[in-house]
Amino acid sequence: MPTGAKLFGAIIFCLTGALAAWIGIPGLPDERAPGVLVPLSALTGIWFGWRLAGAHAGPSLRRSFALSVRTVTLMMLTTLFLIAGEEAYQRSIKLRYDGPIEAVTDIANLMLFFGAMAIQGPVFTVLGLGVLIGTVFVRWAGRSLA
Repeated sequence: MPTGAKLFGAIIFCLTGALAAWIGIPGLPDERAPGVLVPLSALTGIWFGWRLAGAHAGPSLRRSFALSVRTVTLMMLTTLFLIAGEEAYQRSIKLRYDGPIEAVTDIANLMLFFGAMAIQGPVFTVLGLGVLIGTVFVRWAGRSLA
């Protein structure tokens, strides 16, 4: 059932994911195009903002903060997994792997590779602000618009 907290969670974490990805684009290597990074980050923000932060918004500020941190963490891990899976798929099409098991196990290495590129001050600043804004507004919407 749609609620105000779910709507606020989806909007805030969508914007947080999209802005963090957009700010992180200059940190990508020159041969790597951003592709679907920004829309994918926005979609994971909508999904986890609606299903996690907004659905479990409660009266406790501590709980809302923990939910916001969990939401941003899952957004980041899911986006890294999907981008790494897409990269492994592209490499497998170019026959860079000896077999399917090597392609699947390389996803973890690619997640670490792309995660290392995501470790930038501005990206973490945006994610931190998203956590704080999400905590305040999703909690407010969960209490007053329910």
